[in-house]
Amino acid sequence: QDTSRIYGDANPGFDVQYSGFRNGQQKSSSGLEGEPALNSPDNEWSDVGEYDIAVDTGSLKAKNYKFKLVKGKLQIRPATLNVVADEQERMYGEENPALTYTINGYKNNQTLSNSGVNGQPTLNTLADALSTVGDYDIMIVPGSLIAKNYAFKMGKGVLHVRKAVLNIQADAKTKTFGDVNPNLTYNVTG
Repeated sequence: QDTSRIYGDANPGFDVQYSGFRNGQQKSSSGLEGEPALNSPDNEWSDVGEYDIAVDTGSLKAKNYKFKLVKGKLQIRPATLNVVADEQERMYGEENPALTYTINGYKNNQTLSNSGVNGQPTLNTLADALSTVGDYDIMIVPGSLIAKNYAFKMGKGVLHVRKAVLNIQADAKTKTFGDVNPNLTYNVTG
């Protein structure tokens, strides 16, 4: 019987479908004994694609029936990688930091270097140096990302624009004893 699984997962249990019974019989009333042997040449490392499920008579036997064995198909579908824009932070008035991302969800203990993932996602944000204090989405799209055995689920990040720090320093003043205090002033920088 045809089935499917995700790249990197173990094969599901293979099932068999029986047809062609006579006289209203079913498997349980047909005198059919034993089980067929089922196997597929794929493993957890096999690439996305279609693989045969071979069927052999195994221990099957029946007094009134002979067997026509029909192979099944195993479809291996891409696993999903999560591609998420990293959270970033900067102060008001500064340029945006480099927008970065993280990929997770690799199968078979793979990493970016040996997973077959190529290319880069595209990241951007509407925030610029004039953007006021607040949180701004970091949008992320697949860009040139491509992989034979993986699909991509994109997750936006957040750029936190924090308040800039102003330095307020009192100006140094002098006065002669007994005089009225001078006007007190200050200087703002930053």
